[in-house]
Amino acid sequence: MEELAIQAAEKDFAHKKTLCGVDYNSIVIATAKVYKVKPDIIFKAVKKPLLVKKVAVYLLKRCSGLTNREIGKMFGVSYSAVSKIHKDMRIIIAKEKQVKNDVEKIISHFKV
Repeated sequence: MEELAIQAAEKDFAHKKTLCGVDYNSIVIATAKVYKVKPDIIFKAVKKPLLVKKVAVYLLKRCSGLTNREIGKMFGVSYSAVSKIHKDMRIIIAKEKQVKNDVEKIISHFKV
């Protein structure tokens, strides 16, 4: 508990770091598998496979415990863009059943 309090006091704190801890590489690979793309495409996506990139960013924020800054660095976007993508994906998941199913399928790979 004390370690969590110390982390919370830090400026760039990922609140799920000690709670989730799914390896980021596993998330990217699982996302690539569901969307049938190569994992490196996810990091470079600008136009066509943009949904795949957004799903990966959403899942990394939700499950990996990485900070927005760390995720943004991986994808070449700002930390605030990571936050916006996460917010947008929550809306997309609520509206589009297929995206929701895809996200749940990816998450199911990591549940114990």
